[in-house]
Amino acid sequence: MSKKRILSLTKRKEMIASHGSRSQVRQCQLLNLARSTYYYQPQPIINADLVLLRMMDEQYLKTPQYGSRSLLPGFSARESC
Repeated sequence: MSKKRILSLTKRKEMIASHGSRSQVRQCQLLNLARSTYYYQPQPIINADLVLLRMMDEQYLKTPQYGSRSLLPGFSARESC
């Protein structure tokens, strides 16, 4: 039988106190929360990345048989313009 998590990830992260009797490492262990999850800071998405992803999607819809090696030269040429 698997354990059901009652608290969401956000709630568990909020429960960790930076100043307390237990270390943050131990608090993460008790809450079954990976420390990398606790310390993770999301990075903002850059518009240039969104443009590149859109171009890759469009190319894939045109030529789904192409692999990454076939797509790379076309995108490298477009970046230098």
